[in-house]
Amino acid sequence: MMTLAVLTALTACEKGIVDDGMKQKSTNGNVTLTFSPYQTITRASSPNGLFTKVNYMLFDKATGDRAFATVRTQTAEDDNFGTVSLQLAEGEYDVLMVGHSSAKSASLAKDKVSFTASNGRKITDTFWQMIPITVGDEPVEQEMVLDRATAMFRLVITDETPASVTHFKFEYKGGSADFNPNTGNGITNSSQSELRDLNEDNTYEIYTFPKDNGKLTITVYALNDEEGIIRQMKFEDVPVKARTITCYTGQFFSGASDVISGGTFTITVNGDWEETNNYVF
Repeated sequence: MMTLAVLTALTACEKGIVDDGMKQKSTNGNVTLTFSPYQTITRASSPNGLFTKVNYMLFDKATGDRAFATVRTQTAEDDNFGTVSLQLAEGEYDVLMVGHSSAKSASLAKDKVSFTASNGRKITDTFWQMIPITVGDEPVEQEMVLDRATAMFRLVITDETPASVTHFKFEYKGGSADFNPNTGNGITNSSQSELRDLNEDNTYEIYTFPKDNGKLTITVYALNDEEGIIRQMKFEDVPVKARTITCYTGQFFSGASDVISGGTFTITVNGDWEETNNYVF
């Protein structure tokens, strides 16, 4: 399993809600969060890095109250991306950190992380960890390791896309748009919808948070600029698992069947993901 090290240092001060700016500036404080190992990767490859935004929240362990009123955010465009300074009272906290590339910030609660759709996109590759920390008289250094929470469905189309097609719509059932940060598992088996513009390599990817590593039913629509359906295909019993890519490859527009179920099962190791399951349709 691929993990991402995030170095975190924390210290202590008086109780109370701190500055509620959506983007946290690097200032002198008694709590310092750093994830500089990722900073180098992001600077070199953004926006194609693992994630381009970090949301985080601290919760009072005894009461469950938030340490500040709004979710904190850093993005790859921030000059100080990788270093955050906060003021917190002495006490015990749960620290929740989520890395992603969604246009909007994630909603963070102790038992639920969720996302809001923007321009037909909702869930991107997502990483998280929630750990307890104690803030006392002396600075505390704590290493956090962000694990991937998502599963990926990848569609590789091998035949030519008609000129009338302008975008694809993916509708799927069985996945979840939110997950429990205590376990990393999806919370509900819900219905989701994602839009994708045309890609030159005819490869399209969507993400979900698996619930109990179940199976998805995915219907893919090739649409024109007036949302007319040029071609549609349904993929049934698609296996999904956290940190796993399920890849379906085949002819979408000239294929004989409109419903794909099962296929030849193979597993290959992926350097960024735990495993890849490949199917040919």
